[in-house]
Amino acid sequence: MLRTATLAVTFLAGIIVILAFFFDVGFLATAEARVQDWGVIVAAFALAMASINLVQVNIRRISSSDDATEKICAVVLLAALVVMSIIGLTQGPTSDTYNVLFDGIMAPGQSTVWALGVFYISSAAYRAFRVKNVDAGLLLFSSAFVMLGAVPIGEVIWSGIPAVSQWIVDVPNMAGMRGMLIGAGIGAFSGGLRLLLGIDRTEVG
Repeated sequence: MLRTATLAVTFLAGIIVILAFFFDVGFLATAEARVQDWGVIVAAFALAMASINLVQVNIRRISSSDDATEKICAVVLLAALVVMSIIGLTQGPTSDTYNVLFDGIMAPGQSTVWALGVFYISSAAYRAFRVKNVDAGLLLFSSAFVMLGAVPIGEVIWSGIPAVSQWIVDVPNMAGMRGMLIGAGIGAFSGGLRLLLGIDRTEVG
């Protein structure tokens, strides 16, 4: 019964949003705004549930894990969650204390994670650039021109490198990107249709 009701609500909400997008009717616009408001409320509850689950998982990790480093990371994560939540709820996300903690800890931490990703990208690029067949050779050739066109030394080597690099980005690369976007759009449409028709029931368990 609960699964059927969930599927019915999903179908009704999806149909309202789709009709409101294509038809300029007053009550449909009102219904769409109400559905979006409900979506924000559901997202807020989902965030709260995710926070509770995060606390439970890390408390279990602290009590049962034998790895000291893992325990320290779990303690730091829980402490940061509690401190930032208390400051955000009591002083607001625009307070000086909140901004100092965010700009002094969160932003540098994100930069560090992205910087570490460079080593994984370099390793993947090394494996991809090994010329084993014609496709790998074309990838190596085009990547070299694009990278050289993005730095001043490329124009020093040959004045035509920036033009070739821009052509590779604008023509073959754009064609591939459009093909990927079309495929992703068709996949998203297919997934949404399966949800609306109740074929895919993963969201209701």
